[in-house]
Amino acid sequence: MRKVFFSLVLVLMGAGAVYLVSNFKFDGSFSLVTKKAPKVAKAGKADVKKPVKAASKDALPATRAKLTAVLEKIQAGKSTDLPADYFSVVRLAREVGDDQTYVSAMRHLVEAFSKSGQALKVAPELAGVYAAKNDFETARRIYSFAYKRAADYRERRALAAKLDPICERLIFSRKKFSECVFYRVQQGDKLIRLAAKYNCPYRFIQRINKKRDDRLRIGERLKIICGPDDSKMNVKVVVCKSEFTLTVYLNGVYMRSYPVAIGRDDATPTATFKIVDRLKHPAWHAPDGNVYPYGSKKNILGEYWLKFNDDEYSGFGIHGTGDSTVDPKKPETIQRAISAGCIRMFNRDVTDLSMLVPRGTVVEIRE
Repeated sequence: MRKVFFSLVLVLMGAGAVYLVSNFKFDGSFSLVTKKAPKVAKAGKADVKKPVKAASKDALPATRAKLTAVLEKIQAGKSTDLPADYFSVVRLAREVGDDQTYVSAMRHLVEAFSKSGQALKVAPELAGVYAAKNDFETARRIYSFAYKRAADYRERRALAAKLDPICERLIFSRKKFSECVFYRVQQGDKLIRLAAKYNCPYRFIQRINKKRDDRLRIGERLKIICGPDDSKMNVKVVVCKSEFTLTVYLNGVYMRSYPVAIGRDDATPTATFKIVDRLKHPAWHAPDGNVYPYGSKKNILGEYWLKFNDDEYSGFGIHGTGDSTVDPKKPETIQRAISAGCIRMFNRDVTDLSMLVPRGTVVEIRE
């Protein structure tokens, strides 16, 4: 263990040609690789919290001395709280303007001590560094790591505000990134078959490639979302009842989030389901035995019905709203416990969600 820390400290204290950086895998874990360190952008717009102010000229020698002392303590194996000491390295390196050490220490905190409070504190700032350098894939993974571990709703919403434009840029555009393939259409290809091959709903493919219908042209290049090493795409939905939020994860990393309503009187169970069907303009089979078609004022399902598989909770799923009094400009009109037990969404949001989730998608409902 001591040799590992010694090697890291040598990198941190070096002239800056190379630094340790952690590549985020699709499941949110990390692996070490060696890269050139990005320079820290002067503008901090991408950061969730403001970076530490640089030390004054008079204070620089003392700050550098403190930084050296902490690094030597780590190198000597005398640290009794490594996350706290690496957090001190982050703060002191930022003050003296040592960008190499600043970024390296943050990456090491997030990689080696991911469960620590210090890792969570530096993650948004680190993601901001990469976003400012247009490394949006790394930024997305680090922001997503922070989103999953955020302490409360407000913090998670701030991170979602950073993630949404990044996801729009990477996923919902023609831009190439590691979780997609560009497929050249051949004779006999069908959009629905390509969708099945990569487990990517055909409407998702249509949206990314701005296609109005399912007709394909031979030689056309389609961007298709996939999993690691061109495998099938994996999507998971997590509903947080206490925050009235539904989050969609693509290959373990944040892709979208929406406000939702849940069941009154704790009628929404904490359980895990699978989406077995996606119905557009569904009829509602009411508990009293009546059937109300789409468009009826008594139909509560709205634009889409995403049916769950569990027989124990028959009739549970995700749907839109037939209530015209629900104002899509005011999320608080749906962010409450008001349904009969299902997950209720704005019609625009459930339409969007239905495009992203293939059949078989796991839905985890948490407190």
